[in-house]
Amino acid sequence: MAGAATLLCLALGFPMAYGIARSIPATRNLLLMLIVLPFWISFLLRVYAWMGLMNNYGVINNFLMWLGVIDQPLALMYTDFAVFVGLTYSYLPFMILPLYASLERMDLDLVEAAQDLGASPTKAFWDVTWPLARPGLIAGCLLVFIPAMGEYVIPYRPRSSHDRPRAVRRILRQQGLATRVGGRHRVVAVACRTDCLAAAQPGPRCRGHGVRRHSRFVLSALAFGYAFLYIPLVLVIVYSFNDSRLATVWGGFSTRWYGELLRNEQVLDAAFLSLRIAVTSATFATVLGAMAGLALCRFGRFRGRTVFSGMITAPLVMPEVITGLSLLLLFVSLQQLIGWPGQRGFATITIAHTTFSMAYVAVIVQSRLRSMDESLEEAAMDLGGRPARVAFDITLPLMAPAMVAGWLLAFTLSLDDLVIASFVSGPGSSTLPMYIFSKVKLGVSPDINALATLIILVVTVGVFAAWFAMRRASNRAHTNRA
Repeated sequence: MAGAATLLCLALGFPMAYGIARSIPATRNLLLMLIVLPFWISFLLRVYAWMGLMNNYGVINNFLMWLGVIDQPLALMYTDFAVFVGLTYSYLPFMILPLYASLERMDLDLVEAAQDLGASPTKAFWDVTWPLARPGLIAGCLLVFIPAMGEYVIPYRPRSSHDRPRAVRRILRQQGLATRVGGRHRVVAVACRTDCLAAAQPGPRCRGHGVRRHSRFVLSALAFGYAFLYIPLVLVIVYSFNDSRLATVWGGFSTRWYGELLRNEQVLDAAFLSLRIAVTSATFATVLGAMAGLALCRFGRFRGRTVFSGMITAPLVMPEVITGLSLLLLFVSLQQLIGWPGQRGFATITIAHTTFSMAYVAVIVQSRLRSMDESLEEAAMDLGGRPARVAFDITLPLMAPAMVAGWLLAFTLSLDDLVIASFVSGPGSSTLPMYIFSKVKLGVSPDINALATLIILVVTVGVFAAWFAMRRASNRAHTNRA
């Protein structure tokens, strides 16, 4: 299934990435932002959005029956088809962004020269475009295939419980946790999110003539790809205003489910707990990750550096199930030895989130420090500055953008985590993803539609605000240079 999902993502992602790379700058930035936006929407909610489309009386079946194509609903849920759709939908941006990073820097004069020498468009594609895009293609395939191999939520929901990964289920049953754990593999989530941020930055552009030169196939792929990404989310928003208790049967316009959602103390408590954990763990992760990144970049070769570097980066490639299980065993052992923690909850979840988030912060800080000019620090020390003064006056201000980015990333990862929190939490300490997952297991629900709409609205406003601010800053810098 992981291999088939990778091929599907490649078949749709390559023409989309090519179309974005060939677009004019203003259109390119907007198209990239629309690819990045789903990253910041909860993974559970994106999977849940397809349930309203594919269940027996969902949008797809209702539409086909209205057209008279079928007489009774098709069995779309609990099938391999549903799993393929879910995997492709969830990991399509992971394929697009690395491909875009390669195609954007391709000199289109090479393609034009090949065609001027008599090569057909197909021959020019296979002999010029495909080899130049190969690095992004390999990276995209790895970014899709590796997390798809360890995926848990998508096979759990669209298929029956008998088809869940047997090895994972056996481990969880042995630990008495089979009913508590769900979630997704995060092996490369941050790598891909980092790629998407890097891809959106200004850089060498391929020479072309904008969208006007796109073939109908590329334009069709772009239209289908964006519809594939956003129609499920739009339908969730529309049906959040449905008056009917049946989430996929329209019963008139109403905002009743928003009122019920705001009166649901369980939702509010879970959301408040998730925010507290996210803020606290992101802060600790930023401090510890910045210190680790600074040590690896500025302290040179020291004894144990290889081991330390391996320990820092281990959470990046560790399956969430293994991380959660190891942390659970740690807390159980500590409780038996010293009597702490007395109860698993806020403290244990915060420690667990800090453990895996600090690795991502360290990677971001290392990347920033490697690109910094060390001569600024050396000049400050030559002028009499002490190491502590140089660190606070020179190094920390230059590290600040990376630390802010790391904090935001750690905050987002903590809010979206389900598997690790399910291992290290106890009774009465359910986070918002855990609450959503418990509701999603019962099927499509109108109040979850309302909750998903609020989350999508907040994320959309934030992403558009950041995009608008970056665009204004870029225009201001261009004006100043002129």
